Amino acid sequence: VTSAFAAAILLQTAYPEVRKAFVIGQAGLIDELFLAGIEAVTFRGPLDEPAFAQLQLDPQVGAVVSGWDTGFSWASLAVASAYVQRGAVLIGTNPDAANRVGDLLMPENGAQLAALEAASGGKAIIAGKPSLLLVDLVAQRCGIQDPTRAIMVGDRLDTDVAFGNSAGYATALVLTGVANRAALAAASPDAAPDFVLDSLLSAVTGLGLERHVPVTASAVPRD
Repeated sequence: VTSAFAAAILLQTAYPEVRKAFVIGQAGLIDELFLAGIEAVTFRGPLDEPAFAQLQLDPQVGAVVSGWDTGFSWASLAVASAYVQRGAVLIGTNPDAANRVGDLLMPENGAQLAALEAASGGKAIIAGKPSLLLVDLVAQRCGIQDPTRAIMVGDRLDTDVAFGNSAGYATALVLTGVANRAALAAASPDAAPDFVLDSLLSAVTGLGLERHVPVTASAVPRD
């Protein structure tokens, strides 16, 4: 169950009147929208201020859907923001701000959404983690009848762990991705995991696996 699939289902169920969407994203997102009966409109050309002033928007476009796009540009941002300003609903596949690549963070869809919200004045509706829509989709697709017998393992506190917590699953943070121990120590209660794994191998061997005990304000020493 991908965030692109969740975005398509969200449009299909919550906005059934939308049959055409402006898409910032890659082929997988366009394919999922097509399977849901939604035509994708994209923009890849150059766009300067005079051209923007003469922009002809498709009146049938009822949504802007943003997924991670390595070809994201000022031009696509400008066109997408214009559609949102004209009333199109803004859908984000996921809110992840960045992915860890080596020792750096590479911008992800959350960064695109921040730019879209700033440019358009709109507010994105998130289809993927940690949305409750995805909780229901995962339960249906994976046959999860008792959430207490499921565990969510991920490397992000604000999406993976928050998703699992909202679904009632046990949660485990793996430290080989975005979040580190400093982020773990500062995590809000709704994004705090039950377990911490040094790596995915820890889930198999038990080595490097620990139960997470959040530090409460009363437990912090006072001077």
